Amino acid sequence: MKKIYLSLLIFLFFLPGQVLAACVSTISFDTDVAGSWEPSCTSEHRSGKYAKYYTFTLSSRQTVTIDLQSSTDTFLLLLNGSDRTGTPIAGNNDRDETTSDSQIIHTISAGTYTIEATTLQSERTGDFVVSVSASKPSCSDCPFRINVGLNDAWYNPVTNGQGFLITVFPDSKRMFLAWFTFDTKRPPEDVTAMLGEPGHRWLTAQGPYNGDTANLTIFVTEGGVFDSAEPAASIDLGGDGTMTLEFADCNEGLAEYEITSLGISGEIPIQRIVTENVPLCEILVEQLQ
Repeated sequence: MKKIYLSLLIFLFFLPGQVLAACVSTISFDTDVAGSWEPSCTSEHRSGKYAKYYTFTLSSRQTVTIDLQSSTDTFLLLLNGSDRTGTPIAGNNDRDETTSDSQIIHTISAGTYTIEATTLQSERTGDFVVSVSASKPSCSDCPFRINVGLNDAWYNPVTNGQGFLITVFPDSKRMFLAWFTFDTKRPPEDVTAMLGEPGHRWLTAQGPYNGDTANLTIFVTEGGVFDSAEPAASIDLGGDGTMTLEFADCNEGLAEYEITSLGISGEIPIQRIVTENVPLCEILVEQLQ
């Protein structure tokens, strides 16, 4: 009698976990998995329906295609996380007007997700086949994100001989810029310089960025001598104006500036001088979505 009682306790203790394990399993990409609906596995999100659950993990942002086929009218849900109680992020009843099979096509970030394969109507049993595939999403409509692939020399072809050196620091989400340009007016012809020419000017700017835009403070450094510690160069830490850099893509941007001491403002369309970093930039744009 004691053995029967002990066996009954073990059965009651382990049965819920065994049923749960049978309801949830992992699924590999590009593989058809056969299953069946039964009363022991119920839907967490659709009352009265039977369901089976399949988890998968993505290492990067991907577009997933999930198919559910059966002679029973199907319903699909895509859940966030590795649990059957995860929040639904996409769902589908009929793939199109010609079938009662279900399909979800959805672009999602890296992480673990769960497919809920269930039925449209309550308490329906039957066999089904579920599958999932993943592919690199098209980024033709992706919003641009500033990234280290922008680190390069940029200029406006209309003002060749002037330009910018741009450096992005992704950990702190800040940008540094060196601006090589000239004075607002040409100096008199009798004004000379020891190195270069007297009209040369260079400015720097730095500040935070977010999305496709950087908001920078312009600084003017002055008072130094070539390759010498004396006299020491000085810089007004309050800045001498502002600059906004907005990038359309990995090749083009717009610099808007306002220089306080001169009371001038304007905008400069900019493009890369060379394109070697464009592939890196485009890869990073996709990864940052």
